[in-house]
Amino acid sequence: NLQGEHSSTTFLHPLTGTTGYMFKNTLDTDLPRAIEISGFTIAPTRNVAVESATKPAISAFEMALFQQQCLVRDIKIYNINGVGLDLQGSQDIEIENVEIRFVTTPLNLDVHIFPDQSGHNWTNAIKFIACRFENSGESQLVRNRSTHFVACKFEEANIKVFDPMGLDFIGCDWAIKETYAITVVNTVTGAGNRGLRIVGGTVETGLTNNTAKFITSPDFNVHLIGLALNGMAASAIYGNVTVTDCHFSNCVKPYVTQTSRDASFINNNDYSPALGSQNIKTVDRPYDYNASAIIPNTLVYNTWYLNTSMKPIFVFLKCSYNTTSSGSTFEIKVRPDEAGGFSVGFFTHPIGSGSGTDTLSVLLLPGEGLYVN
Repeated sequence: NLQGEHSSTTFLHPLTGTTGYMFKNTLDTDLPRAIEISGFTIAPTRNVAVESATKPAISAFEMALFQQQCLVRDIKIYNINGVGLDLQGSQDIEIENVEIRFVTTPLNLDVHIFPDQSGHNWTNAIKFIACRFENSGESQLVRNRSTHFVACKFEEANIKVFDPMGLDFIGCDWAIKETYAITVVNTVTGAGNRGLRIVGGTVETGLTNNTAKFITSPDFNVHLIGLALNGMAASAIYGNVTVTDCHFSNCVKPYVTQTSRDASFINNNDYSPALGSQNIKTVDRPYDYNASAIIPNTLVYNTWYLNTSMKPIFVFLKCSYNTTSSGSTFEIKVRPDEAGGFSVGFFTHPIGSGSGTDTLSVLLLPGEGLYVN
């Protein structure tokens, strides 16, 4: 048990010019167990509220291969030019109330290679609970298995994820700027790649129609469930990403890339994604509808739009018509799955009665698709 009195009263000050780690497991083949580290702050000065102009080139903890019954809690790490927590190959560790700010690399959760090259350990079953990562560089998460971040905050502290094999962010909050807060990279293939899930929480910029981008995953499965995102840029969610029951507000069409998967529709007059990256307007209830807020893009015909949410929604369509040469007749179809489809009716705009578009609403049940011919 390495224990200080409390993180607000016990300070450990790395010396200027010091390198390496303040705490290090020196036996690369050992498996330390039942170790608790708690109750102190690592920082060059007690003024931890702002970023220091000069930072000692030192890292805080190297905990490679720590195993089972290990606990890190009430630790603060500020203003160092190194790694906050280096957990290569660690397993079954609980990390609670740890705050890392103004640190070059907050987290390194890489694979641990044994010195004799005889094997390796993947980081596995790490639990981060109520931790804070702020105003820092990019963390590295490599092939993490069953690793969970619960009720954590990430503020301008980006993450690069390689080959997630069961990585979850549950009820976390993100405060982001222009670059992607999360970048997912796929370097291996196989059934063991269980993907990345982000469940609940908020993604916030504090601005309207900002340039902020949240996540990019060009070729790996990511699932976003129940997030509230505010002030996102165009294409702020990019790639092989499935979106379910998320809410977007003050956004610039954040989910419109052609590589994106089927997405849930969104309520309250926000921009909404759909199958095939076509944009349509959706609201949960008819009285939410605001005609002036319809997306100006004309509906793309002969394209299926799929409701992958778990609730019925009203879809408001904006269909163009031609009054110069002939009237316009549209057939609306719905389907309960990926095949077939049945007509639910026609509407016709006769010649000579105006120009522009018709707006109409269609009710889609969960799992139903929409098609206009």
